[in-house]
Amino acid sequence: MQEIILTIGEWTNKQLADFFGIKEATFRSKRIQKLKALQDYAEFEVLRGKVNITKVKEAVPYCPKRQMFYKTIGELVDKTWSSNGFDTVVNVADKIKDDPRLAGLSFSTVQYYVRKYHTENFGSPKRKDGGKKGFCKFKWGKRDINRFKQPQYFTEEEEKYYNALIEKAYGVDPEYEAEKEAILQSYKETDAEYIEFQKEDKERHNELWKNIVEQGMYDKYSILLIKGTQDEWLAWMQQNKGE
Repeated sequence: MQEIILTIGEWTNKQLADFFGIKEATFRSKRIQKLKALQDYAEFEVLRGKVNITKVKEAVPYCPKRQMFYKTIGELVDKTWSSNGFDTVVNVADKIKDDPRLAGLSFSTVQYYVRKYHTENFGSPKRKDGGKKGFCKFKWGKRDINRFKQPQYFTEEEEKYYNALIEKAYGVDPEYEAEKEAILQSYKETDAEYIEFQKEDKERHNELWKNIVEQGMYDKYSILLIKGTQDEWLAWMQQNKGE
């Protein structure tokens, strides 16, 4: 059965019925009930014979037992996320996806709710805003040989070389930095020239990362890099976790 994901825009009764996995006649007879359930997934305006979705809150297929599944996933994440805090959403989702209590959920849905639960408890690594249990940040490490999606810390020697490669790749280029500052001061963020420069700067950064940092770690240590998330528990929670 094809998974249906909500998108912004108008959705007819027939399309909403397909989303809920029921017949259109059934949807019409239970429209109030189903629109209430829809509130978990999107913000919308009710129109005649359709709704206009203005924001998608959960970009996943409809799940009749959503709360029960989410609770189970939370319990599994707490048990499965690496005890040192360094792990990835996709790795944890892959480890728990075959739990019989999650039967019927696609891997993408399991992964979505793992990320949702982790963000609720540790915040966003980009915003560093924290959550109920602590904070998290992005961290680079090496892929586990036996479990490719599992990140591992560098050894002290590897860490030193890794940092040296970053310095080599992104050491200050006075001429480039001065040009970059001139462009940032000269154009608005909506100007075509500014947007083009931002694109080129990102591409330049990515190329340096691939050709110097990634390639350098592989050439010297046969290491394949992986980006993980490092959790930092609130002090009292960290103490309880270690007991």
